[in-house]
Amino acid sequence: MRPVYSKWLFLAVVLSSLLPVGIQGTAKASGHSSVIEEKVFDDPHPRIILSQEDSGAVHFFNGKNWQQLGAFGNSVVLSSKVVGITPFVVVGQENGSVSYYNGQRWELLHGSGWGNSVWVMDVDWSGERPRIMVGLVSAAIEYYDGQKWTEITNGKQWIETNDQGWRINSVPKQISVNWKGNREIVYVLDMVHGFGVVQFYKDSEWKELADAGHNSQCTSLSVDWSMAGPIPRILKGLGNGAVELYSDKSWRELHDSGWTADVRQMSVQWQGSNDPRIVAGLGNYDIGTAGGAIEFYDGSHWHELHGTGYLAPANQVSVLWQDYPQVVVGYGQYLGDRSPYKGGAVEYFNGEKNWVELHDTGYAAPVNQMSANWPSQSNPRVVIGLGRYHGDNNSEPGGAVEYYDGHQWHELHDTSWTDGISQMNVYW
Repeated sequence: MRPVYSKWLFLAVVLSSLLPVGIQGTAKASGHSSVIEEKVFDDPHPRIILSQEDSGAVHFFNGKNWQQLGAFGNSVVLSSKVVGITPFVVVGQENGSVSYYNGQRWELLHGSGWGNSVWVMDVDWSGERPRIMVGLVSAAIEYYDGQKWTEITNGKQWIETNDQGWRINSVPKQISVNWKGNREIVYVLDMVHGFGVVQFYKDSEWKELADAGHNSQCTSLSVDWSMAGPIPRILKGLGNGAVELYSDKSWRELHDSGWTADVRQMSVQWQGSNDPRIVAGLGNYDIGTAGGAIEFYDGSHWHELHGTGYLAPANQVSVLWQDYPQVVVGYGQYLGDRSPYKGGAVEYFNGEKNWVELHDTGYAAPVNQMSANWPSQSNPRVVIGLGRYHGDNNSEPGGAVEYYDGHQWHELHDTSWTDGISQMNVYW
């Protein structure tokens, strides 16, 4: 899921044309990464690639120690893969630059010439070099085929005029690419006069699948590219709590806005031509109100797995799909009328209508990112990346990374990074 970033642009500082803009430390001077051994463990741990909220630092955990691959000075959009213990990373920056870590060093694939922030990104890692589709804050889409860039659209067709007469770009919210096909694209935009517009690109033409009539942001998106047909099936969760399915050339509401809270996270199991199964984690109706309900759609009916008793929003959801799903939920921070504003709980639904608390709110900080893995006949293993704790007019250091091995928790990194974790990919 795309993290929330500050919605402003800034002037890029032009550094060396041979290195990614803004890389700090050893990487700035030599083009190589710096190694910082934070902790060493005797037993194997999952490998992790993550980025931080403000500094844009990118770190790699190889199962035993941490390595800072680079720092970009601002929030980044990140995609990655790991081969053995070798990381490969693509980073899009707020100044429009795109950089690629090829396992040994950084390559600058594009400078700041677009003049717009990279807002959303989809990467195909199946070849020797990544193929990249980026959506800029101007709504333009740029495509990298592994060698060169091509503009898919400049986004000018989505410019609108607001009530004051200003011409304003639409802002991209989600992007999904069919890399196995002819690079078809599902693109979700927020327009001036409404939200959640869905555009579909195929054979060099755009088709609007959903207009801004709902006036609610698309907070979660899943696209089924596996079914043959002119247009894929699309599932979107909205900020007003509705869940909608595009199939057979029309939209169908699987759930209305009765939940009132936003669909914060959504895990989807596509089932051929049948309706998908869905686990939705809800946010808060408003700051200070109850939230965090977990809802399950079995393909025909909704079931409440847990109500709003957790109070905090369900920031992250991981699901093991079986007859009745197993679910791990990482919760945010409760920001109500009580102090301290605790957060960071991790809850586990074992598929038998029982919830188990894997960790209480002792972390205090919100769970920004999470990944869960279910070894055969075992409790889930979980990695969480925490944000900053926000209290009474203050913000504490964040960025801790915690690992649950199925029995107990291990701290893989403390809060010395200070920034919260913005994106995280875990390789089990």
